Formats: sequence, structure tokens, C-alpha cells
Amino acid sequence: MLSIPLDNYLLIIVIGGNVGLIITTMVYIGIYLAGIRHKNPIQVLQVQQVAQSGEVAIFSSLVKSAVGTFYVYLVFLLCYLPFLICLVAKEMYGPSIVLKR
Repeated sequence: MLSIPLDNYLLIIVIGGNVGLIITTMVYIGIYLAGIRHKNPIQVLQVQQVAQSGEVAIFSSLVKSAVGTFYVYLVFLLCYLPFLICLVAKEMYGPSIVLKR
């Protein structure tokens, strides 16, 4: 059976977490830019054509869903950062960090 030392295991976890964080950030940036890019043409089409009230409500709910998902991502990011900072500090300074007065 393959045995991975604890230091290498923590390094793999930190690198994997950072890669996941970077990928999700890039995906959300892409979603945001696509939303901005498509917002104006959609509004122009809505003004030119008389849209049914159901279609407008569906589009509005999709926008609210995307914004809500982005807020959940921001909360995830805020909760993840202290853990990441502690892991980096532990790797840099060892398991016991002496605080200076």
C-alpha cells in the first residue's frame, strides 16, 4: 500500500483547494461577463417586441437565480480564505506560531 507523508498530503490538499478555487472563480467571471454581454441585446429585443408577461418573469427569475448563486460563491470564498491563510502560515512557520508583542 502506498503511504504518503503528512506534509505531502497537506501540500496536495492545499494545491487541490487552490486549483478548485481558481477554476470556480474563472467560471463565475465568465458567467458574469456573458451576462453583461447579453443584457443589452435582450433588453433591445424586449423593447422591439411585445413580450408576454410569462417570458419576462422567467427571464427575471433566471437573473435572480444567477445573482443568488454568485452570492453563495462569495460566502464560500469568505469562509474558505481564513482556512487557507492558516494552512499557508502553518506551512511557512511550522506547527507552532509565536506571536510577537
